[in-house]
Amino acid sequence: MKLALKNFGPFKHTEINMSPFTIFIGPNAAGKSMLLYLIWTLYTVELKWDNLRALLHEHYEKLVRVSSPEEKSQVLYELYCTIYEELPHLLRDNLVNLLQDAFGTSLTELVTRGEDRADIIVASDKGPRVLKLTIQDEELSITTFDEGRDLLRNLIYFRWEDYPGGRGRVAVVDTKSGETLFETETFDIGARDHVVAELSGLIPVAFMYVFDYCPYVSTMLLPDGRAGILRLREALAHALFVTSWKYIYVNAVDREFFKNLIATERTPVTDKYSLELANLLEREFSVEFTCRGEKFTVIDLVTGVEMPIEKAPSGLREIAPLVLLLKYRGIRKVPYIVMIEEPETHLHPDAQSLIIRVLAALVKCGECKVVITTHSNVVLDEVDNLIALSKLSQNEKPKLGYLPFEGLKSYDVSIYLVKRGGIVEPLQITDEGIPETELDEVLRQIYNRHVKVRTYARTK
Repeated sequence: MKLALKNFGPFKHTEINMSPFTIFIGPNAAGKSMLLYLIWTLYTVELKWDNLRALLHEHYEKLVRVSSPEEKSQVLYELYCTIYEELPHLLRDNLVNLLQDAFGTSLTELVTRGEDRADIIVASDKGPRVLKLTIQDEELSITTFDEGRDLLRNLIYFRWEDYPGGRGRVAVVDTKSGETLFETETFDIGARDHVVAELSGLIPVAFMYVFDYCPYVSTMLLPDGRAGILRLREALAHALFVTSWKYIYVNAVDREFFKNLIATERTPVTDKYSLELANLLEREFSVEFTCRGEKFTVIDLVTGVEMPIEKAPSGLREIAPLVLLLKYRGIRKVPYIVMIEEPETHLHPDAQSLIIRVLAALVKCGECKVVITTHSNVVLDEVDNLIALSKLSQNEKPKLGYLPFEGLKSYDVSIYLVKRGGIVEPLQITDEGIPETELDEVLRQIYNRHVKVRTYARTK
C-alpha cells in the first residue's frame, strides 16, 4: 500500500510506500505514532455490514438467475466492482468514528494548523489510486477512482465452477499467469446464507491482492503502553465487563489491544511456525508464558517460580503480547498485519535484536505484514544484518548464530526517517544492507547532542 498525505497533522506533503516490513524511526514527538495509528485505522475500520449484506444478497439473486459458469463469473466481477465503488458509503461513518477514537480528537484537529483541509490518498503498490479521503469542515469525504476498478478487472477474475448436486465453487485467479490465488470450498448453491458468507470471505483476498489494501483485515497493534496495560489487566477487565468503559476514557488503539488480549484463545495453536517463533523468544528470556484458566502466567525456567503476568518484570510484560499472539492466536491468517510501537522498550540490546529477528520471520512466512516505530539504532543494525544474511546459504547462517530460514530481502523492507516538522525521508536500502551514510543520518537525528559532542571532541 502507498500513502500520500497532504496537510495531515504535521505532514504537509508526505509519501509512504509500505513494504512487508515497514519501519518509522526518528526522535520523539516527530509523528511516528500518528502514521502508525493512521495505518491501523485504515486497515481496521469496519464496513457497514447491513449495506454490504444487501449488496451480496442482491448479487446472489443474480447468480441463481443465470446458468452458465461464464455468466456467473461476470456477476461475480460486477459484485466486487460494486463493493469497491460503494466503499465510500460502506466506510465513511465508521471511519469518522474510528479516526476520532484512535487519535482522541476531532477531525478538524487532524488537519495541519493553518490549512482548511487534509487529503489522504491510498494507492496500490502497482500505482493506481484506490481511495481518496478528504477532511474538511469537520466532515470526511471518500472517493474511489476509475483506475481502481480497471485494476480490479485487469489483475484478477472470478472463476465459477459447477459441481454435481447443485453445488458450486469460486476461485480467484490471476489474469496474467492463470494461477489460482484462492478458492472456496464447494457449497450448495441454494443455501443463500452459506454462499453469501463464502463470497464475503473473498473480499480481503481479492482486494489485498489487487489494491494492497482492504478494510477490516486481521490486525494487532501493540501500543507503547502495553506493559502498563498488562499491569492493570484485572482492573481494566473489571472496567470492560462491569462499566463498559463508561467511566474511563481509553482510546481505540489501547482498547482494541486489551480486547484482543481478553479474547485470546486458551489453548495453543497448532501452527508450528508460530510456535517456533514464540519458543525462540521464551528461550531467550528463560521463561514460559502460559494460560491457567482465565489467568496468563509467566514461569521462570531457571527458578521454577510462576507469577501472574501482571506481576512480571517490565521487559517480560513488553514481549508478552507478541508471544501470546504467536502462541495462542497464530499468524497464519490472510492477511495479518502486526504493528508495534517501539518494540525495543525496556529490553537489553540483545533482546531488541531478537524481537526484530522474530518480526522479520513473520514477514518471511509471506502471510504477514509488519509495521513498527522505533528510536533504536539497534533495530536498524539488526535489519541491516538480516538483509546481509539473505545472501548466505542455510548452512552458513547457523555459524553466525542465526536460524537457517532467517534473512530479509532489501525489497521487503522500507525505512522512513521521521523528522520534526513533518519531514519524512526514505532511507536507501541496497542488497548489501543500509549504507553507512544513511545510518549516520539516523544517528544525527536521534542522538544529535551526543554526535555534536563527539565530533567537537575529536577536533581538540
